[in-house]
Amino acid sequence: MKTYTWSPLFTVVLAGASVLAGGVTLSLEFETEARDRFGAGDPDV
Repeated sequence: MKTYTWSPLFTVVLAGASVLAGGVTLSLEFETEARDRFGAGDPDV
C-alpha cells in the first residue's frame, strides 16, 4: 500500500521537475534569441 501511495506522488514530482526544466530551458532560449536579435545592447543594432 505504501508503494501505491508513493508511486503517483513520485510521478507528479517527476512531471513537475520536467515542466520546470522545460520552462527554464525555454526562458534561456528566449533570452539568447532576444540577445541575438537586439545585439546584446550593442550601439549598432
